[in-house]
Amino acid sequence: MFYNKQIYDEALEKDYYLWRSTILHKLQNHEETIVEVNKLFKLIDFKDFRYLNALTMKIDALISTSLYEEAELLIKDMLLAKDIAMPQKLPFARLLTKLYNVQKLSVPDSYSPVVEELVLNLGIELDENLDLMESIENILQMYTVANRSWHNLILDMEDIDVNGQIDLLEQYIKQEKVGQYRKLAQKNLDDLKPNDIS
Repeated sequence: MFYNKQIYDEALEKDYYLWRSTILHKLQNHEETIVEVNKLFKLIDFKDFRYLNALTMKIDALISTSLYEEAELLIKDMLLAKDIAMPQKLPFARLLTKLYNVQKLSVPDSYSPVVEELVLNLGIELDENLDLMESIENILQMYTVANRSWHNLILDMEDIDVNGQIDLLEQYIKQEKVGQYRKLAQKNLDDLKPNDIS
């Protein structure tokens, strides 16, 4: 088996800094969390989707140490990024609400296009009377519930026959409020129905 020591050592170093950052973040040692994440980002592109969790820890630490301007620059950069999937932007939307809640401020209207993009791409219907803070919080709550419901559906479908799976999917599609998950369920339903020969 081919073995490249340099690649192996680099991977170990990245994992070490990620592990250190996670432990320090859980211990709420915010200053050291920032230091360790910065060490990690010297080795990788900070937009690398495999390390987005490290970036959220850094931003959270920045907010906790009142470095609001730096935190917002990173949040805005990630929310506007074109190469990051919408679900991966949700943790940064959550941090945006935290940033403004901590400062006892409202989320500015300049973030309206970001919220509209999240709503459109995730297929969520929101009350038009909500302000931006409430809209973001609603998006996060609805997506979390939808994600949990989807995984529960997958577990429920494991031990039943095709007809039972079809019934569950049809019921799920009628009830689910997040369009992204309705589409996913519809795709699974379409894949199953050709086998539904009675």
